[in-house]
Amino acid sequence: MNEFIVEKKRVLTPQQQVVGVLGISLDELINAIRENRDGQYDHLFKPQTQEATA
Repeated sequence: MNEFIVEKKRVLTPQQQVVGVLGISLDELINAIRENRDGQYDHLFKPQTQEATA
């Protein structure tokens, strides 16, 4: 009979998941969102209404 060896999957931290998906660290991602160069992350911010800014 065939035997299957099953090893428990290693649990990745949020930091490791971000690096695995995006190729940059979580800190770099946060800084890039804060800088928002060329409006790359504009879709993440809600537009402010005129009443809220006054």
